Amino acid sequence: MSQAMTENIQTVQSSQTVDYTDQKRVVNSIAMIMILVSLSMLFATLFLGYTVYRVSADTWPPFGFETISLTIPGISTLLVLLSSFFLVLFKSSWLQEKKSSKYFYFTALAFGFGFLLSQFQLWASLKASGILAGSSVFASMVYAFTWIHAAHMVVGILALLWISTSLKGFSEEQLTKMINVEKFWHFLGVIWVIIFFGIFVF
Repeated sequence: MSQAMTENIQTVQSSQTVDYTDQKRVVNSIAMIMILVSLSMLFATLFLGYTVYRVSADTWPPFGFETISLTIPGISTLLVLLSSFFLVLFKSSWLQEKKSSKYFYFTALAFGFGFLLSQFQLWASLKASGILAGSSVFASMVYAFTWIHAAHMVVGILALLWISTSLKGFSEEQLTKMINVEKFWHFLGVIWVIIFFGIFVF
């Protein structure tokens, strides 16, 4: 086989590999968009129900309940925002192949775990305040928001652990994983901020 033919075959194979990688990235991106749209609809439904209930209530908080302290929800908000911030730093430093990327990754992960721990503290605080799951519509809604969000945060942390293999070096496949996981994590952060202001502040 001539050298020219060999080079042509290699060029074709390289082109096919690039095309396959691009197609896989597009498919994964579409899948992530569908997931985020589905989650948006889920939380939008919850917020719609909560808004209708609150607007129709004569007093707020409902009779028999005290205003929920902002301390723990505020700490949770800070933790999830810091986690997203360090995840952005991780991606940036990883693309530049800096050694600091590992520090940023584990810091983002630690803040993610910290957020989950703060949710357990929040539930304990609600219980101590007499806000028990199933005791009223108000209590059920508060727990529904926090439980569902926390469940997805667990999925998000598992996704962060899944991309830990990217610490070994750069690859197109790892980049695709990281972009999608980053979208999912930031989405959960935004949802929590909305929950914080919509449920706890206002």
